Amino acid sequence: MSNNFDEKMAKQSDEALIKIVTGPDDVYQPEAMAAAKREFEKRKLSAEKIAETKEKIEEVEKVKSHKAGLRLALGWRLLAFFFPGVLILLLSGLLKTEGYEKKAQDLATWTIYGFGFYLGLVILFTVSRM
Repeated sequence: MSNNFDEKMAKQSDEALIKIVTGPDDVYQPEAMAAAKREFEKRKLSAEKIAETKEKIEEVEKVKSHKAGLRLALGWRLLAFFFPGVLILLLSGLLKTEGYEKKAQDLATWTIYGFGFYLGLVILFTVSRM
C-alpha cells in the first residue's frame, strides 16, 4: 500500500504536497501522510518556495471562506419565492459546487418558502370554495 501512496504523492504538484504536509494529520491515512513527507523531503524545496506556497494556500482558503459566507441578493430571493421550481433548485446546486454555500442554502430555502406559499394558496382557495 505504501508504494501506491508513494506513486500518488510523486505525481502531486509542489503546492498540493505542501498543503498535505503542512495540513492536519488526521485528514489523510497515516501511510499517505508518511509517503507525502518522504516525497516532500525528496524534492528539497527551498524555504522561500514553501513560504510562498503557504501564502498562496492561505489566500485561496480566505477566498473560499468569503465565498461560502456570501448571502443571496434580495432579487434572487424574490425570484425563488415567486417562481419556485426545479430549475431554481438546480441553480442552488450549481452555486454550492462553486463554493457559495450560504447562497445555495438561501436559494433552496426561499424556493421551499415559495412552494409552501403556493400550496397554502391552493389549500385556501380549495377550502373557500366548499
